[in-house]
Amino acid sequence: MAKTLYFNIEDDVKTITSRLRLEPSSDFVLVFPRRSYLFADPVNVKLLKKQLEVLGKTAAILTMDERGQAAAQEAGFELKALPGRVVRSGMGDISTKKIHNSPNEVTEPFIEEEVKAQNEPEPERIAPRPRMHSIPTVGVHDTIFSNVAGKSTQESGALFSRVRRTARMRTVWVGSVALVILFCLIFVTVLLPKATIAVYPKTESVSRDLEISLSTAQKQPDVNVLSMPATAFEKTVEIEDTFQSVGKKELGSKSTGKVRVFNLTGASINLRASTTTLTAKGQTYTFSTDQNYIKPVSGKAVTSPSAGHLASVSATVGGEAGNIPAGSRLEISNQVFGSKPQQLYAIAEEDFVGGNSRFVSIVDQSDLASAQDSLVKKITDNLAQDFKKQSQLLAEKAFTVEVLSFVPTKQVGEESPSFSAKASVRVKGLVFDPTVLASLVRSRVTQVLSQGNHLEQPDKDSMSFKVRQIDQVAGTMRFIVHFESFASKDVDIAHINKDLTGASKTEASDKLAQNASIDHADIVLWPSWQTSLPRLASRISIQLVSK
Repeated sequence: MAKTLYFNIEDDVKTITSRLRLEPSSDFVLVFPRRSYLFADPVNVKLLKKQLEVLGKTAAILTMDERGQAAAQEAGFELKALPGRVVRSGMGDISTKKIHNSPNEVTEPFIEEEVKAQNEPEPERIAPRPRMHSIPTVGVHDTIFSNVAGKSTQESGALFSRVRRTARMRTVWVGSVALVILFCLIFVTVLLPKATIAVYPKTESVSRDLEISLSTAQKQPDVNVLSMPATAFEKTVEIEDTFQSVGKKELGSKSTGKVRVFNLTGASINLRASTTTLTAKGQTYTFSTDQNYIKPVSGKAVTSPSAGHLASVSATVGGEAGNIPAGSRLEISNQVFGSKPQQLYAIAEEDFVGGNSRFVSIVDQSDLASAQDSLVKKITDNLAQDFKKQSQLLAEKAFTVEVLSFVPTKQVGEESPSFSAKASVRVKGLVFDPTVLASLVRSRVTQVLSQGNHLEQPDKDSMSFKVRQIDQVAGTMRFIVHFESFASKDVDIAHINKDLTGASKTEASDKLAQNASIDHADIVLWPSWQTSLPRLASRISIQLVSK
């Protein structure tokens, strides 16, 4: 009689072979539940057949798994089947029944269909239909894990519970995997993608000239009349500084030489050294001594080398410029005779030599004037910085300066490379808050902008102003402000955001290009393999960018 062995869903070829090896019997009926792991691959059934041949044992297979039946037939197993079987939970067609022929009640698996067939009346005899071999009723010794003799009913029930628990765990596991895959799909297609759109609105330049009035009596700015408050100040400041002398004085040696004086007046003349000068190439010369009885010469004698009156001359100032070559013509000027170049002149008899340059620094009038201007500017610059720290602006020409005293340490003409000067200056003027001015101008320009436009950020603004009138006594000032900035078109970001959801990048670009308020836009999708914008508006970020 073949011994029946029952196996679990998760039993594999190794587990089944181990049990068969421990069994003393050589003929078995192997019972497998539906969806047994053994039938996952027909190769497993063939391997089991080989193992039985190695062990020298034979076996038939009983299972309700159609795939397992096909695999068993292909491997060469004999199939055992039950007629009129009803699929049940747990081990499929296997149930338990009580056997009362033993002092201790035990249960054994049995085939419910056979018991049912015994209790029902015998039907009319009809032609029998082909069927597979039936398995005989199973005894107590044929329980699951029959390699351990005398398994109890509790052990058999625990096995069925474990099988049902395994099935439930498998169902939970498959459901969990399905949920994870669904979540990943939603995350990748809906939650993960995002888009960043940089929108550049259309802009146009804005230029305005406004006349602003300031008054110490006004407390608040008024955009309608373009007026704002100002603060009067009066400060007396003393300051001292050191300056470099710019004036130069040449102390070099004077060049000397000899000339021939040609007198074409027709009469002898006398030329005193103190009243006569000779000039050539911008340099001035004087006779070394008085020249008396200079005889006249005829026109023909002028070309003779020995003609003319020979005299010594020297430059009036030192320097290399006084060195002139031989043959240079010198014009003569006398306080009594005057300057008559056609009748009285001189020719250099030889090269004038000996002149060289040496300069020393002296304080001249321009040095003192520059020093005073520098001290005044330094005072006003320091005042402007002090007012700036107090959030006040001291505009150019919005103040008057009175120099109370100016005392230099060197006078005009003194030799010195540098000098110091001290000044006392009184400054009176008006200051104002530049932020109030900027807000006043922007508010006024905004009032006159066309509808659908707005000024860009203040960092795009450029303002310059020129004082037109200031009255220190009345505490008023008027100046012209030149304002330049850019105005951008208004863009409805919320409407754009909703209109672009789910659109492709090309479609989104076309829609943005059709907007009359947008110059152009840059679209960046993430991850980079995305070809369309997210379906959630919250995942689309739109930023307005100024040019």
